[in-house]
Amino acid sequence: MYRNLLSASLALAFFVIVHTAIVPSPLNGKLHLSPNSLSLQVPFGYIISGYNEMPHHRRTPFAVAPNGNSYVAYLAASGDYVHVQQLDKNLTAVGTEVKVRGYEASGLVAHNDGFALLTSQNASTPNGETVATLVRVKGAAVAWTVPLNGPNFYDKGTGGTSSPVLDGDLAWNGEYYGAYFIVHGYAGGANGHYGDSIEYVDANGKVFESPYSNAWGCSHNEGIAIMQTNTLPFLTLCSNDWHTGIFLNTDTRSMSGPKISNDQTWAGYGGDPFGGEGGSFSNVAAFANGRYIVAWQTRGASKVVTDSGDSTVLDVTARWDVHNVAIAILKDKSTPLTTVPTKSGGAGDTNINWVTKTAIVDHVNVRVAAYGANQAVVTWEQVTSPKCNAGTCTGKFEATYIQLVDSNGAKVGTPLKTPATIGGDMRVMANGDIVWPYVDTKWDLSASIWDPSQIRTSKLSFARLSVA
Repeated sequence: MYRNLLSASLALAFFVIVHTAIVPSPLNGKLHLSPNSLSLQVPFGYIISGYNEMPHHRRTPFAVAPNGNSYVAYLAASGDYVHVQQLDKNLTAVGTEVKVRGYEASGLVAHNDGFALLTSQNASTPNGETVATLVRVKGAAVAWTVPLNGPNFYDKGTGGTSSPVLDGDLAWNGEYYGAYFIVHGYAGGANGHYGDSIEYVDANGKVFESPYSNAWGCSHNEGIAIMQTNTLPFLTLCSNDWHTGIFLNTDTRSMSGPKISNDQTWAGYGGDPFGGEGGSFSNVAAFANGRYIVAWQTRGASKVVTDSGDSTVLDVTARWDVHNVAIAILKDKSTPLTTVPTKSGGAGDTNINWVTKTAIVDHVNVRVAAYGANQAVVTWEQVTSPKCNAGTCTGKFEATYIQLVDSNGAKVGTPLKTPATIGGDMRVMANGDIVWPYVDTKWDLSASIWDPSQIRTSKLSFARLSVA
């Protein structure tokens, strides 16, 4: 009898295990790819070298207007103009591309009558570097241009800043644009150092000189996320290579506030939590119930101790050589459901909500987007047989994974796999579908790449994840 019961139990357990393993993703059949559907006016260099010269996607900003039309932007391979193409509801080109003088394609906001672009332009800075610039285009003409740092900007911070690298993003709440971007000090106490700036601009191109702005906030910034909210300040997060982790700095605009991740860092390295070079987009999304979700890549924190030279800093020991996928749920724009330990001693990742948790597979290019009212999709590139050194890993790109989660952070079903990558903003269309641009190529993460400038394309592709 006991043998029969044992056999029945084992059979049931086997059935449950097998049944669980073969359950399809709830997203199965909902991803639709349109490879090479948009012809570009000029070539686009779609790879940018990241930390340790690892290949990253050069961002193709994508935004949806209230009327359902959208815009996609890309930096010309020549490096001196950003091209912006209007698209209809079917992602078909409308008219010709608009050229905007600029050296990076960063944040993009779509309007019914045009768009706003965060880019970099020349501004006669003492160090010869470019400055962050917000450009508003109506129709095909520039309506106004406003610099957000540099010698003519009202707030010099700790001495004046430029933006030779414009990792950052742009958001709009119907009244103000919020721009969050990396800066480089050229005078005063910040001379030679990197930090970040948050600036707000109204619909007429006037900079809003407010307590919610900060010309020098999260010093040594290695990752930025910003999302519009009904009132100022917007939701913001920063990662840095000094205070070793990610802060929800909505209310502080500095390296303080609730901490959602502890990460091992060193000078110039923060773990690329929000995508590193070419990143800082689609890392935070809103649920209809008022909550938010943040997604990032991290090597974990097996131990944290107070730094011997700075008692405000934690030294972190990474748990793995590879990166895993983590998410945090926020109650509101200022309050996470959980925070990570910030006291010396013990592990520093005990409260992390892991989407993946393994020591033998790397996970990079983590993104998130709202899916329906109170769900979201978390995406990442999975890299098998990783060989890791100095914070990054080479290996075989297996696929992009798309995992559905709920507003409590619980995974819903198994992830969907696709060969398509995510090289631009994941945006929610009028009908709730998620759309993003990508380049139809065989993505290769097997080696670093020193000079990707000659790797170009004349086509863009689009992916659509339907909600129905």
